[in-house]
Amino acid sequence: MLPRSLKSTDLLAGLAIAAVEIPTALAYAELAGFPPVVGLYASILPLVAYALFGSSPQLIVGPDAATCALVAASLAPVAMGNPLRHIELSITLSVVVGSLCVVGGLLRLGGLANFLSRPILVGFLNGMGLVIISGQLGKLFGLHVRTDTGFFLRIADFVSKIGQTHFPTLIVGTLTLVLIYLFGRLAPRVPGPPVGVCGGIAMMMLLNSEKWPVSTMGAVPAGFPLPRFHADFISDVARLLPDAVGIALICFCSSMITAKSFAVRNGYEVQADREFIALGIANIASGLSSGFPIAGADSRTAINDLTGGRSQTSGLAAAIVMALVLGAFTAPLAYVPNASLGAVLVLAGFSLFDFQTLRRIWGISRAEFILSAIATLGVATIGVLPGIALAIALSVALLLVRASSPYDAILGQVPGVDGFTDIVNTPAHKPFPGF
Repeated sequence: MLPRSLKSTDLLAGLAIAAVEIPTALAYAELAGFPPVVGLYASILPLVAYALFGSSPQLIVGPDAATCALVAASLAPVAMGNPLRHIELSITLSVVVGSLCVVGGLLRLGGLANFLSRPILVGFLNGMGLVIISGQLGKLFGLHVRTDTGFFLRIADFVSKIGQTHFPTLIVGTLTLVLIYLFGRLAPRVPGPPVGVCGGIAMMMLLNSEKWPVSTMGAVPAGFPLPRFHADFISDVARLLPDAVGIALICFCSSMITAKSFAVRNGYEVQADREFIALGIANIASGLSSGFPIAGADSRTAINDLTGGRSQTSGLAAAIVMALVLGAFTAPLAYVPNASLGAVLVLAGFSLFDFQTLRRIWGISRAEFILSAIATLGVATIGVLPGIALAIALSVALLLVRASSPYDAILGQVPGVDGFTDIVNTPAHKPFPGF
């Protein structure tokens, strides 16, 4: 939704968004299996595309922790460790995901946002939190921890190597965590991730780099690369299509939850079908800029709302700032410690946990709680998409069981009171004689 007027608060919000987006995008790119700079490729043009076609004046799209984990799970078996192939497949996946979203919006399938029930979505996000945090422990402690296994095996591998901890790396990562947490609690208007990353850089300057080496990002190439479509593009589309369907559905559902939440808070409406199309065009834009699939980003949308952003001017301003950084100011990014990026991802993983909703689900339906727990364990152990597929299959089975044996009741009436209710609930209710 393009803004009708230019407001200084939107411009300031754009600066805040860019300040958060840059270190977050660099970290999320590594989570998805790409060089960090690819996160910036996936952050700039999608913001412009969404500003043109989206219905929410506040939603910020970009790399998302859960989406990046889905992308990594989808591409790693096909790319087989080839970095160039990984990027080529990512471009294809982004275009396919975007195309599916556009088609879904044109066919008015916005109601698919209800396909993933709240318990399954909460379970999915909780499981993704476990996957993300366990995958970054090695980076925080300076260890090489296996990332090709499930959550429990990964934790076991980490525990077995804990004695090899590289303490300078741990110090830098811990300082980053502390700074982000403190600024989030004490000064919520100050973006925590860039402060934490800058603190990590400052800490490295105090350490003796020869005696206490800490790994950094290294040189970051400037400018946008041209997209590279592989000669086997059509066969890649066919191979990635099942994963693309799942990613498109989850991206749309999570984006709609974020968009609707801020729409209710600030008194405006969003259109599901239009959001489907806008998200699709943003994903296509990400692919054409050599990025990866993206979604609505709740943390950056919250920053936008907190700093006074009320139109897509803030998103456009953030895109311009990040384009300037990518074009002319990438040199300082080379000094960003990898431990700081790991810390950003660890906090992102913690932000996905939603125990409050899980407690409400427990109080409403134990069966739905069990489904949510199965989704969490499935995502954390057997894989992201298989875990979600298992939870959805069990949810459908539960629905069929309930539909095949619906609850029936004998209605009665309390003398002198209008209306009928189940006589099981109140013994004073009397059924009709002879019924």
